[in-house]
Amino acid sequence: MSGLPTPRQVAANVLSVTLKATDSGLENSHVPDVTEDFDDNKLHSRISNGIEAFRAQDKIRYVDGRGRILPDVYAETRLLNLPPAVTALLIVFNRNHNYIADLLLRINERGTWEQDISKLAPTPQKLKQQDHEIFNTARLINSSAYANVVLGDYLAAILGTVRDGSSWTLNIAGERREVDHRLLERGTGNSCSVGLYRLHPSMSKEDAEYTERAFHHLFGPEVDFNTIIPKDFEYGRVKDRNGNKVQLLRLEDLSEPQAKDLIDDGKPLDYLLPEYDYRGFTDESGRPIANPRDPKTFKYPDILLAKALVNVTSVPAHAFQARGVPGVMRSRNWGCCSLNEFRRFLGLKPYATFEEWNSDKSVADAARKLYRNTENLELYVDTMSRAILADAVALIRGDRYFTYDYTPLNLTTWGFIDSTRNVHNASWGGVLTKLGQAKGYTFMPQSETILIADSNGIYNRIGDLNNSHGLITLYSQKIKDVELIPGYLSAIDNPLVFSRATKLVQDIFVPSAELDDHGKWFYDKTIELIGQKKYVVYEKGPTLVDIVKDVLRLVPVHWASYQIAGLPVKSKFEPRGFLCEQQLYQILREIHTYIFVEGSPTMQIPDRRQARNNVDRLRLFVKISLREAKGGISATVLGGLAHLLLGGTHQHHRVLQRLLDLSTPEDEAANDVISVISTASIKDKSADDNAEKKALYDKIIAIASKGSDSSTNATLEGYVREALRLDPVVEGVYRIVTKDIPVGYLTSKAGDRLYFDLARVGRDDQAFDSPEIIDPTRPASAYSTYRGDTVFKTLGDAFVTCVTAQVLRAVFTQRNVQRTKGVAGTLRRYREPVIRVDDTVQATPVEVDFKSVDEDGNIVDTPWKETVFKYTLTPGDPEEAADRWSYLDSDIGHRPSTWATGLTLSPRLR
Repeated sequence: MSGLPTPRQVAANVLSVTLKATDSGLENSHVPDVTEDFDDNKLHSRISNGIEAFRAQDKIRYVDGRGRILPDVYAETRLLNLPPAVTALLIVFNRNHNYIADLLLRINERGTWEQDISKLAPTPQKLKQQDHEIFNTARLINSSAYANVVLGDYLAAILGTVRDGSSWTLNIAGERREVDHRLLERGTGNSCSVGLYRLHPSMSKEDAEYTERAFHHLFGPEVDFNTIIPKDFEYGRVKDRNGNKVQLLRLEDLSEPQAKDLIDDGKPLDYLLPEYDYRGFTDESGRPIANPRDPKTFKYPDILLAKALVNVTSVPAHAFQARGVPGVMRSRNWGCCSLNEFRRFLGLKPYATFEEWNSDKSVADAARKLYRNTENLELYVDTMSRAILADAVALIRGDRYFTYDYTPLNLTTWGFIDSTRNVHNASWGGVLTKLGQAKGYTFMPQSETILIADSNGIYNRIGDLNNSHGLITLYSQKIKDVELIPGYLSAIDNPLVFSRATKLVQDIFVPSAELDDHGKWFYDKTIELIGQKKYVVYEKGPTLVDIVKDVLRLVPVHWASYQIAGLPVKSKFEPRGFLCEQQLYQILREIHTYIFVEGSPTMQIPDRRQARNNVDRLRLFVKISLREAKGGISATVLGGLAHLLLGGTHQHHRVLQRLLDLSTPEDEAANDVISVISTASIKDKSADDNAEKKALYDKIIAIASKGSDSSTNATLEGYVREALRLDPVVEGVYRIVTKDIPVGYLTSKAGDRLYFDLARVGRDDQAFDSPEIIDPTRPASAYSTYRGDTVFKTLGDAFVTCVTAQVLRAVFTQRNVQRTKGVAGTLRRYREPVIRVDDTVQATPVEVDFKSVDEDGNIVDTPWKETVFKYTLTPGDPEEAADRWSYLDSDIGHRPSTWATGLTLSPRLR
């Protein structure tokens, strides 16, 4: 196949999406009353002769209560002969379905599903019902994501909006009016009368060569492609992947009872058999891989999918051109209008000459001899973009699931958000990149993450400073990205130097002699904020306060502002400030999250930009505070501005003056201040949550009510340490190995990526005696486990436990304090996987009688037997996996977050 690359170098990947879109939404069929949903239906395909859709879905489903489908399969074998990227895309959606199903069950938004699947075993009907609900909810979300791929990736590439750096796309599903002001119909179904376009000629040179090889394999090395006719594609003429002629079973040729019998005998149908493996993936030398699936998980290696998708994205598609479109006669046979008639219908100028239609003289001359007049030109060219847009609009807008029923009620709140476009991501609203990075179901090649859960291995490698060589964090480049260098964080990958630097930071910002003062300040500020943020919903109703959002989040914000950095926070008592409380919290959170939390790769560029802007913004105010503390601006106009912005109190001066006494340059001092307050802004979200058992709850209230004597404080600090042990703020940290070293029971190689599971250490009986018991009397020295890379390193354990205990005391000294009943009184969180372990698949061969249909249409026995497989999926060992708490944060559109959100208490305030 010859042709020129597209003028704008559109990637050949657009053809892969096109083939999938047209095959799922525009499948040609002359069978009456056939409907085809425009969704991810090559995963969930329906058989075109009317056999129910659920039977087609059964071929790839595995009903175990989790709503999943078999690994890396799709219910359309026709696509096995298409270029590799098409299969890779389908597998991405297969994995995305299973990712969605997993998260739906983990979040369990409405609390109607049983998360412990073993409890459903005695009631198979309930198990099937739960599986049915999760499967179909995941299907809706996955299909919606696919529709947004069409809008945000496919159409954006065709229209060129990505090239312009624009995230705009059509709002197809929205309400709109006709020219006569009537509401344009939506969600009422659709039909496609004519396929106006053939995108196959746009395939890249590489994909064309692959297709030619596939044809040679099917029809022989000497075949003339121009002589192949549709009849040559009949099942009896097709060869299998080994070149042997095969007679494949066609469900369309069977009666409904026979089809049901065969499907039931082989359920799930044998899409995991070797003959259904995709053989288009190649090794480094370009040779096809004979057995590409993993023998235990039956999944294709990520690197093969990544290679197929990266390769097809790296080469341009072919330009559309004359003499490059097959099926010219079809529009004439179907009785369609001419090209000029269609252009008039669209309001376009009809072509007057053949040269106006095509500037290539040889093409124009040939067309003139064939058609005589431009009015006779076939309807198959020059309508490409409009035809694609029209079909996309009709197919999506006509589907009720993408219009009226596209709601959080049907998709769940999380699913609704997950399937939508994020116009702020690095691909200008693209969705396909997010699907490829879906939390361990990735198709992008990454280093395998190795779990380190042994308490001795964790302490020896990241807790013992003398033995922590050979490991680096993921933070150094990010610290540079937000321009917090020079500063103490620049030493974070040198544990001994960083330990000395953080010891100096603690002596400056939270010296041990002032711990009690800081504790009292946190206690008073918590009492103050509870009083300010309380509200009553109805007359004589209980007093409520959102303890997380309006108190626990804001106490460190006020401390960072008034006690450390002198930031201009606007509050009830400081109306002159520039930054609202929640605004400053968000600024600090964005800096902290970018540096210390591994986020979505699709958001890395915008997150970096936002974090750097936040640092620049804070640096302006911190430098004013430093100069004021130094005494250099008090008599100037800038000094008056500082007094206006920062207020009349100067509690932060003593801290900044200690920093300046070290002769620290102003830029470095400002970076140190910003680093301290951004790491200190992370919340302890667990102290209140671990007090939910009634006996423990009452005991803490009794202790908190005793006052602030040393015994009470020591006991409360013991509860804080226990809460942090059982539900740590930082549940794990990543490290990259720089040289071959032993880590726990493993010998790690340079380049390995390790995840140290700190949460598991807190429940390890090798680290703590009777770890299941909450014991506030454990000595502080027993908590030698590593706390993470943020506030515990920067400000130290002593400060964190002291101030947290005082916040706890302030909350539990409120009269009749208790959780609000219902959802408002719970932390909206779920366990999100950090390291996944795939299900293992066991295939057991079973021989069944092969049945046939006689001339009267009756099912009869035959002397033959066939081998089918029964599949058993075993969930991966949880001991080999790791997860962490995530929260659905209403402040950011119910998107998942690692930061705690609302928890409402009902105190009877004094």
